Amino acid sequence: MSIIHPIDWKRVDILIDLALEEDLGENGDITTNSVIPADLQAKAVLLAKQDLVCAGMPVAERLFKRIDPGIRFKSLINDGDFCTKGTIMAEMYGSARALLTGERTALNFIQRLSGSATMAHKYQSLAGDKVKILDTRKTTPGWRNLEKYAVSVGGASNHRIGLFDRVMIKDNHRELAGLEGTGGILRSVERARKTFPGFEVEVEIDSLAELQEALESKAEYILLDNMSNEDMAEAVRITAGRAKLEASGNVTETRVPSIAETGVDFISSGALTHSVKSADISLDIILEYTAPPPHSGRSPVTNRHMKKVLTLRLQRQDIFLCQAGGLPAWIARFGVAGLYFFFMTNPSASSLWRAILVSMTFTRISPPNGA
Repeated sequence: MSIIHPIDWKRVDILIDLALEEDLGENGDITTNSVIPADLQAKAVLLAKQDLVCAGMPVAERLFKRIDPGIRFKSLINDGDFCTKGTIMAEMYGSARALLTGERTALNFIQRLSGSATMAHKYQSLAGDKVKILDTRKTTPGWRNLEKYAVSVGGASNHRIGLFDRVMIKDNHRELAGLEGTGGILRSVERARKTFPGFEVEVEIDSLAELQEALESKAEYILLDNMSNEDMAEAVRITAGRAKLEASGNVTETRVPSIAETGVDFISSGALTHSVKSADISLDIILEYTAPPPHSGRSPVTNRHMKKVLTLRLQRQDIFLCQAGGLPAWIARFGVAGLYFFFMTNPSASSLWRAILVSMTFTRISPPNGA
């Protein structure tokens, strides 16, 4: 069981504000604010459109409440849960304007984070229980806290968070230290212990020839960089438990099981954060209305001819009317302009038809059989 990396809300709030600012600019959501009534209330759901490990639900909630504190957000699953395709992950209630305005930005967060969590889960499952999968510092600038959180809820583990929490003597450090003569690894570890005595030390090597000096330095961790499986297995034999060994470099999904068989303690991969495919998640807004009784003086629209739920598939930016039947023939003939004129100037028009007018794109209007 991995330790869950805590969310740094101070950093996340900055990210949320930056993301909203770049999306809204000075004018705000000019489309939503011009075509959606200010008092329209709606219900929204987050829907998993693929099998995934969820991450980022608290961030999505925080974002929507940043736009409108009155939004009610109910998560139906927890971060780290495996969701099969079709799972409703959360429900939201409140201002339709707020839900539409926050939709894309919220999805950007949870799709990216769920992608990292899903990949972390896959890699750790391939490695088995004896080896820990680690992330790296190859993260999106500004997103490290969130991406390492996603990796941890996916079941993998975090490497050092930054340059401040572990001494890690890499190839360039070794090369520069070597300018002073042989014994660069030993000299570098000795200096690190003297300058920062409270921190663990890791040394990167790229050949078995450097292993003995790394072991003599008594570094707690030795990173085996871009080594063959055979050389890593030999390094495990030589080390005999005197240091923890980390395999890194050219780590792919297909190689993870065979690397794990070499006996190393850790496998680190930047792919958990820098090569992630965002998970497929959509936000669907559902507007619920009760159809009024038929009015005299115009074509009757009965409950039998009208479904009460209008679903907007926002991710595709078009609108589907679910069995919106009983429509007079002239509606199809005159289109949106005719609809607007008739219903907005007719005080007896039902609230359902008024809601339909906030769409602008009809992809399908199917009257019931016999209409």
